[in-house]
Amino acid sequence: MNGTFITTGNVGIGTSNPLQKLHVAGSFLRVDGAGGEQAYIGGDGFGNDVQLGSMNPNVQNVAVWNQSAGTRMNLFAADFIKVSDSRQKKNVRAISRALAQVTQLRGVIYEKHEQGTHHDSRDAGSHIGFIAQEVNAILPEVVSQDSKRMYGISYTSVIPLMVEAIKEQQQTILCFQEELEELEVIKGSCLGHVTDHRP
Repeated sequence: MNGTFITTGNVGIGTSNPLQKLHVAGSFLRVDGAGGEQAYIGGDGFGNDVQLGSMNPNVQNVAVWNQSAGTRMNLFAADFIKVSDSRQKKNVRAISRALAQVTQLRGVIYEKHEQGTHHDSRDAGSHIGFIAQEVNAILPEVVSQDSKRMYGISYTSVIPLMVEAIKEQQQTILCFQEELEELEVIKGSCLGHVTDHRP
């Protein structure tokens, strides 16, 4: 079929009854990519999920990219769930000095530079976030770079730090409350002592 142009009907690979314009019957559809990325889409039969990834063990990232516009694309979904199974973790330890680290973070309001040849109206206006290079100096664990050397932040990874910072702050507040209550008791005792000795 090399050089053949088909204007009607469906094309099937591995099936004699294609249901779409291109219907591949098999576990995966693979595209090697210009750099040997070996991208695939399909399913391995072990669950009810669609898999999107790479068959190259050295490829670790997935980019959602508009090739024509030369810009990153927004990704919409019902939810984003980050794997956090204890069986995949070792050397687990508590976060220390969480509040001190949080107070070093600088939240900013910013506008995006236009990128590529196409301007997306969704990029217009103000946005809220962090500056990745600034965060990298405080929390390098949540910052990474993509293949184009652009910095990014795993915002969900900042949440545990925020939780521990709130707990530290709450503990400090409770200590102050206990001290105030003790001072009130001492104050009441002193006032009572003075009243008892009035003529």
